[in-house]
Amino acid sequence: MSMWYRVTLSILPPVISRQSGALPFGVDADMFRDPQGRYALPGSLIRGNLKENWMLLNKLGATVDIKKWLGESDDTLDQRGCLIFEPFWTLDGETVPDERIRIKIDDGTRSVGSKMLQVAKVLDNKERGSGDNAPEKPLIFSGHILLLDDKPDKELKEWIRKGLLMTPALGGEKGVGLGRMHEVNITDTAAPAVLTSASRELDKETIAHIIQTGRVGLRLRPLWPFCFALHGPKKSNALVSSDSIPGAAIKAVIARVAKKQSQWQQIKPLFDAVRVTHALSVNHQATCRPVVPPLSLVFAGGDLRDVAYMEEPGLIKQVAPAFQPDWKQRHLNSARSELGWPGEIERMLVVRNKHDLNKRAAEDKGLFAVEMVKPDPEQVWLCNIDFPKYGNGVTDSDVREFLKILAEIAKGQSFLPLGKTKTPAIVEIVSGGFDFAVQERPIEKNQIVIALQTPARLFNVEDIQDIPQTGGGGELLKCYRCIWDELSNESLRLSHYYARQTLMGGDYWWKRYGKCSKPLYQTQVFTDAGSVFVFDIKDREKAEEKIREWQRLGLPQVMGAPGMKDKDSEVTDASGMEDEDSRPKPWELNPWIRENGWGEIAVNLELHESWQPPIEE
Repeated sequence: MSMWYRVTLSILPPVISRQSGALPFGVDADMFRDPQGRYALPGSLIRGNLKENWMLLNKLGATVDIKKWLGESDDTLDQRGCLIFEPFWTLDGETVPDERIRIKIDDGTRSVGSKMLQVAKVLDNKERGSGDNAPEKPLIFSGHILLLDDKPDKELKEWIRKGLLMTPALGGEKGVGLGRMHEVNITDTAAPAVLTSASRELDKETIAHIIQTGRVGLRLRPLWPFCFALHGPKKSNALVSSDSIPGAAIKAVIARVAKKQSQWQQIKPLFDAVRVTHALSVNHQATCRPVVPPLSLVFAGGDLRDVAYMEEPGLIKQVAPAFQPDWKQRHLNSARSELGWPGEIERMLVVRNKHDLNKRAAEDKGLFAVEMVKPDPEQVWLCNIDFPKYGNGVTDSDVREFLKILAEIAKGQSFLPLGKTKTPAIVEIVSGGFDFAVQERPIEKNQIVIALQTPARLFNVEDIQDIPQTGGGGELLKCYRCIWDELSNESLRLSHYYARQTLMGGDYWWKRYGKCSKPLYQTQVFTDAGSVFVFDIKDREKAEEKIREWQRLGLPQVMGAPGMKDKDSEVTDASGMEDEDSRPKPWELNPWIRENGWGEIAVNLELHESWQPPIEE
């Protein structure tokens, strides 16, 4: 269950909350704007002030459950708050910004400091030509607060109103009288109309078709900018979002609602086993998911070619081909346009800071930036949910119950929260899911080409720790061969590959997952999306069976990976029998499993054949 509150803040002008990024020439500070260019206050500013004021109220004897409503961070597992704040609280009506000029006084000369003239654009509410002493009407900013709770506190709305009303001023330059809080109103409201406009019913025929195909697709349209932070340097103060929506995040949204249903225990084994792919962006009319540009793609003489079947390096039309590490942005855009991707995915940068409760100002060295994906009305994100072969008591009835819950989530506007901005999303359920934008060819020859669509954890660290950082190509090939022999049950023999590796891990991963399986921290090695592997088929029947499984569910984890069932990780009860309830689930030990969308593959893409370079005599 979710409830929406509409909150209006009446603020006495002038008001400024600084816009990050490039500013107009001659302007040192400009008013914050939302992605549509409307003047706004950041939702994080509203939330931060509310939390500070609730903390002060609790010191005076109030009993506001801050941990429940706003969440709490710790070293291992954050508690998610039940209140979600719209990221942009926009100004009602229109106003013309007013320029304010400020100077800084030099302490030594007691006069204007050199180069200390600043020009700021603030929001005012005066009529033009009315004079400096003319009365000003309050500026009205409004936004939504979403409540995720089955049993909301009856006094919650009043606590929100009181907490916000305690704020003396909002925005910048509060010390000189800007942004004074005047009045706060909060009312119940319906979900945004865009969430309720589409029909999302599943009829019996649709459910039967989904069960037959074993796949259902989701078409997602996030309402707000979102951020799913990529791995970055340890001490970086910037969070940069990926273009895609991770399968784990989508699965978590479904689990949040499904766990409250009476059928949860019945469908739990099925839910743990379903694979949810990453949601990839496409143009809003597209019916296929895009393909990650394979690392076997090259540019030669201005032409885009694929050299997956070339075992040895060579020239193309007497020209050395340019691989992806050497591409310019125009090359990447050209390749992506051929593979089903939309135009440029817009982003926006928001600069935030940690607040000092005692100073009621920004904390020193507490500045950080969030680069978010700004959803375009002409773009949507597509993902597939794949059901495994039935076993362990899973039946058609369980799939039907799962689909009913999925339909209720979509119908009830409950597909949220997603990412760091906790955005809701419009969701459409598509029977049969989505194929790739580039056709996959059947296995006809004695060779097969696999292209990773999402990163895969193919190595255990100890498998490659002896490989030199340079000149270790032969050893890496042997290591990859051992891995693929294990995964394919020796039905495939790796011939050659085009791959790139990335290190992942970090403090959060280690404290949340790593300590459960390894005594010492070890960075994890991933094979990047777009990596291409070419195999010779040793046992066609076994190989085809494995390939069908991987296409349906993704690549499994190798032996020794966290979450794998082996003697060292089994949990037993007092009687010596395995205790299914107490044994950690794979996703509790390893976030990079195929059920979360990692290790998705495409097999025998048509471009590997049709984009081959011409044979030179």
